[in-house]
Amino acid sequence: MTGNLPIAAGFGNGTGAPAGYLFATLVRTVFSVYAAAMLLVTAVLAYFESTSPRRRSG
Repeated sequence: MTGNLPIAAGFGNGTGAPAGYLFATLVRTVFSVYAAAMLLVTAVLAYFESTSPRRRSG
């Protein structure tokens, strides 16, 4: 987000800069929640895969 401030101030009067920070905060929050959920799902699936009985063919 630091790189966005010169662009927001250079191509206008800078009134849109707070909205840019708010948007970046929302995007990063959604991404972090999604990443944490995927880690949890992966851990749960790995647990159930390790505890499930194996089927033997033949």
